[in-house]
Amino acid sequence: MKNIILTIILIFSSVSFAIQRADFNETKKNVPVLVDYLAQNLKLNSKQKAVVMNAFSDYANSIIVSKSKFMKQMSVDYKKSTKADSPRNSKDDYKVAEKKHMTPYVLRFTEKRNAIINDVLRGKQKKQYNELQKLFNPISLELKKDKIKNIKK
Repeated sequence: MKNIILTIILIFSSVSFAIQRADFNETKKNVPVLVDYLAQNLKLNSKQKAVVMNAFSDYANSIIVSKSKFMKQMSVDYKKSTKADSPRNSKDDYKVAEKKHMTPYVLRFTEKRNAIINDVLRGKQKKQYNELQKLFNPISLELKKDKIKNIKK
C-alpha cells in the first residue's frame, strides 16, 4: 500500500515539474516572437533590434529566476505545513501568491529593460513602444491576440 501511494505522489510531482519547465520554455520561446513583432511595428534597424533582443532576453532570464525562487519557496512552505496546520492551497491561492511575489520583481525588471530600450529608440518609436507594451503579458511575454486584432481594425 505504501508503494502505491509513493508511486502516485511521485507521478504527480513529476508531472507538475514538467508543466513548470514547459512554462519556462514558453517564456524563452516568446522572446524572439515578441522582438520580431516590435521590430516590425517600430521599424527598428539592426542595431536597435539587437539591443531590444538582448534587453528582452535578460528580462526573460530574470523573470525565470524569480519564478523558480518562488516555486522553491512554495515547495518548502508546503513541506513545512501539515494537515493540522493548514489545508492544501487551491490553484487560486497559488496564483494569488505568485502574483504578489512576482509584481515587485516584474516592475523592477521592466524599468531596467525599458531604460535600456529607450536609450536606442527615437522620439516616435518611444511613444509607439509605450503603446505596444500593453499588448504583451509581462511575465510570459506572450502577445495578447485579442488586443492586436482590435488595433488593426
